[in-house]
Amino acid sequence: MPLGVFTLLTTAGSLLWNTVFVLTGWTLGENWSLVRKYVDVGTNAVVAAVVLAVLVFVGVRLSERRRGRHVGGCGPSGLPAVIVGAAARLPAAGWSACEWRTTA
Repeated sequence: MPLGVFTLLTTAGSLLWNTVFVLTGWTLGENWSLVRKYVDVGTNAVVAAVVLAVLVFVGVRLSERRRGRHVGGCGPSGLPAVIVGAAARLPAAGWSACEWRTTA
């Protein structure tokens, strides 16, 4: 994603998110403590979901590597998307994707 588009979308999302929280706080005033317990439960649920997702991801990756099923062969098709862009420029430097991957 181009940096300008990323910056624009991040700014718009942050503006919306912060506006919702500021207006909610202003509306609740001194009664914010009434909803704090619900927010705490929601926060704990989100943290638990993220931790679970990371554990599942790592577990699947380790399992694939042990079984030899992990996609990661030589060439851009087996590399992560971030590396594909760099790998496309390798021939100009006189390197192949396999050489770059094993030596970098």
